Amino acid sequence: MTPFELATGKEVITPLALTQDSTLAKNNPDCGAFLDQWKTKLEEAKSSLQRSKERMARYANKKRRPGEEFQVGDLVLVSARNITLPKNITQKFNHRYYGPYKVEKRINEVTYSLELPNNVQFHNAFHVSLLKRFKPDSKYGREIPVLHDGENQFEAEAILRDQITRDGPRFLIKFKGRPLVDSDWLPANTFGPDHPLVRKATLKPHVMFPNFCNHTNFCKTRTRLLRTPSSSSRGRMSQPVFLSSPFQCLGGMPCGAKLCATMRGTSTPHTKL
Repeated sequence: MTPFELATGKEVITPLALTQDSTLAKNNPDCGAFLDQWKTKLEEAKSSLQRSKERMARYANKKRRPGEEFQVGDLVLVSARNITLPKNITQKFNHRYYGPYKVEKRINEVTYSLELPNNVQFHNAFHVSLLKRFKPDSKYGREIPVLHDGENQFEAEAILRDQITRDGPRFLIKFKGRPLVDSDWLPANTFGPDHPLVRKATLKPHVMFPNFCNHTNFCKTRTRLLRTPSSSSRGRMSQPVFLSSPFQCLGGMPCGAKLCATMRGTSTPHTKL
C-alpha cells in the first residue's frame, strides 16, 4: 500500500498503468480515445528523436576519421589524456603519449587490451581514440609513471644539483628509466637526511633539513660577508661581520657542516653585500 492510497483511499493511476490496463479503455470510451491519442504522440516523439540522432551523427561523422585498426602484437602509444600525474608536473608540460606497448587483444571494434608493466595500476583496456601507432623515434619511449597512493610517480635515481629558494632548499632529481631532460626540482624535505641519495650526493653546505638547525630560514653557503643591524639605527645595516668558519653557527646551534647566518639575539635576517 502506497502513501497516496492511504491519503486518498484509491490507487494512483500513472501513464504506464493506463497503457498496461486495457480494462480502463473498455469501461470508459473517452479514456480509450485519450490513450490512443497519447500513444500516437508518444510514437511520433520517439521517431523524431531517432531522426534527430541520425542527423547529428551524419554531420558529426563528416569531421571524424575512421578509427585505426591494430593487430595483436602491434606497438602503440597511449595518450596521456586520462593518466593521473604527480602533483609537481603541470599538464601542459606533460608528454602527449606514453609507450610503446604491445597490443594484447582486440576486445571489440573500438577497444584494445595492451600489455602494460606490472607496476602500472589501472585497467589495460583503451579506446582506439587514445591509441596511436608507434613509429620508432628518439623522442618517444616514455614509460607510464608508477602509481603510488592514488597518483603516478617515478622512482628517484640520483640527485644532480641542489639550490636554495625562497620556499627552502630543493634537489634536482634524475628519475629512474627517464631521460636527463625529464629531471625535475623537488623540495629537499621530500628526502630525509639519512636517505641513500642524500648521503651519496655532493651537496652544498646550505642545503639543510629541519632537524639540523632551528635557523634554517637564514642559512647561507660558505663564508659570507654580512651586515648586522646597527644599535643606533633601527632597521639599517652597518658594521660588516666576517664569518671566519663555514662550520660555525652564530645562532648557537650545532649545525655541523651547515652554516647558519642568524645572529644571537636578533630577529631580522641579515643581507649579503
